[in-house]
Amino acid sequence: MSKLAYRAALPTPQLPIRIIDSLPWAGRTPDISNLQTFRTEYYRPESRTSTPVLLSGACADWPGLRRWIDPEYLLRTAGSSLLQVEHGETYFDNAIERLSMQNLLKHFSKVAPGEVSSLYLAATPLNEVNRAFWRDVWVPPWISQLGGRLFSTNMWLGKGNRSGLHYDGMDGLLVVVCGAKIAYMCPPTDTKFLYPRSVLGQQHASVIPTALTFDYLTSRTLPPSHEGSLQVLNQYPLLDHAEFSSALLQPGDALFIPKGWWHCVKCAEDEVRGTEPSLYTAAVNFWW
Repeated sequence: MSKLAYRAALPTPQLPIRIIDSLPWAGRTPDISNLQTFRTEYYRPESRTSTPVLLSGACADWPGLRRWIDPEYLLRTAGSSLLQVEHGETYFDNAIERLSMQNLLKHFSKVAPGEVSSLYLAATPLNEVNRAFWRDVWVPPWISQLGGRLFSTNMWLGKGNRSGLHYDGMDGLLVVVCGAKIAYMCPPTDTKFLYPRSVLGQQHASVIPTALTFDYLTSRTLPPSHEGSLQVLNQYPLLDHAEFSSALLQPGDALFIPKGWWHCVKCAEDEVRGTEPSLYTAAVNFWW
């Protein structure tokens, strides 16, 4: 089949980006009907047909929501903790450097709203940051109730930072503690459109540069001639045939990210409802 014929046989580009389903979720003890809905409609690990869902307010009762927004609290709790911080505007291809929480927060204070920080605390085990933070967050008990065996709990701290398009080998839950995050997701069936590359022996990341990925995704609902789309599609034409969905996470919201689902996420401090932009975005994720 010629290249032209192959492209003609591709499905019609999926426009606009779909909004991920949302379930109201009341803290540590969700309504039994919602838990059942989650189990039957979204969390189906046995058949490998799980789908993402936003659990609205799932962790709204975490004390961290009112504490972590205050940089002075982070300083008192973990100011001297030495952290392995990603150096670069995106998470995945960056150099690592050792930096204290104090210096990381000082760096964030110098990053103007709307700009992307060159430093990012990404996927760092909570115990390595400071065990005292466990008084602010906890593992949702319904994970084990559904048969999940927790693998890790990690802290993320950034300002405008973005993660490249990739998928994880475990089910995950991403919880925003302060600030906001925007997540874009794509099903495993669309892997053929995402230009996968090998990382650590597995093809679970895309070769498409992170900046180009977000230029494309943020312009996808605009006319096809939009510059943000054209620049990416000239180099990666198959991307336009991937079906993306998105979610905006506010403090206390949790996004269920099934194993194998492609996703990329950015910190969005100016998207927090009803407040001024936060100094940074803090999040916790669980893998099981």
